[in-house]
Amino acid sequence: MNLFRFHVAKTKEDAILVNKMFRESKSFSKFKTMLYQHLQVIDIDTLNKEYDYAVNVCSIASDYQRSIGQNKLFPFWKINFIKDREYPDEINLLDNIVLPATCDAWNYILPPNFLGDTSYITAMMDFEAKDIDHTLMNERLQKFLLSDFWKKCTENGFGINRAIESLVLEENEKYLQLLK
Repeated sequence: MNLFRFHVAKTKEDAILVNKMFRESKSFSKFKTMLYQHLQVIDIDTLNKEYDYAVNVCSIASDYQRSIGQNKLFPFWKINFIKDREYPDEINLLDNIVLPATCDAWNYILPPNFLGDTSYITAMMDFEAKDIDHTLMNERLQKFLLSDFWKKCTENGFGINRAIESLVLEENEKYLQLLK
């Protein structure tokens, strides 16, 4: 369903082929080997980040599908960042943000939202969110969505919940139209 953006894809056919290889490979090493059979010039560092992003999306999409079915038991979700490197300041606006599971914002802020994003969602019960300042959470969300960082993320194909088929299909079409 998801067509991920890999820097080695220069045409629609490339994008489809590279994504097929991604789905068929069981590791980055296998993916890289498969690509070398078709392409000669590959930026390994960028490819590794793109591969990790695609793997994270698959994992979080699976978690999302499970969690959405449990939103009566867990009516709130929290974004958690693993700060294992330097992040843009705007990430602090999303880190530990708590929103209702049914909030429309999950259609676009469900992680990962950029290459190298190591974040995940924690489902929360009502009593766990009772002391949350929801006005503050919404203000932080709005400030993040107005940031230049977020604008850049959405321009680069992030900013959609890749577990929602209709959103993914729309993004795939936009991506393919960018290619020759």
